[in-house]
Formats: sequence, structure tokens, C-alpha cells
Amino acid sequence: MAGEPGKAIQDYSFAIKLKSDYAEAYGVRGEAWLQLKEWEKAKADLTQAKNIGMDITAAFYNDYESIADFEQKNNLQLPEDIALMLTQQ
Repeated sequence: MAGEPGKAIQDYSFAIKLKSDYAEAYGVRGEAWLQLKEWEKAKADLTQAKNIGMDITAAFYNDYESIADFEQKNNLQLPEDIALMLTQQ
């Protein structure tokens, strides 16, 4: 997905239409929304992924070393509530 969040959103939206309980699709799409600074959409998808059973914190730290690492790689600053969401177990 790196570098193509719009494509990821399109692909994972289609996957979710096919399987509405696909937690990983919500998680990846949520990360793509973060890259586009669509905070509310990101929060909704990440919450849905977590509610379905995905450990969004583990998934996030599998891709990034820290919140600061994500922010630096994507040239953005996460809202505090989303950063907290991604660091809590």
C-alpha cells in the first residue's frame, strides 16, 4: 500500500463489500485514510477492525516502529485520539 493510499482504499472497500467482517481490510483501509488525513474515516475503520477482533496496535507496530516513525514517513501528525488508539492494547 505504501505510496498508493487511494488504490488501497478502493481495493479494500471492494474486499469489505465481499466480506463485511474482514478485519484486516478495515485495518489497512484505516491506515490508508490516515495517510490521506481523513481522520474520522480512519478512526471509523480502525475501530471496526478492532471490534471485529484485529489487534490494531500490533498491526501498526508491525509496519512502523512508533507513532513518530509513521508521522515522519507520511509527513503528517496524527491527532492525539488516534495516536492513543494505536498505542493502547
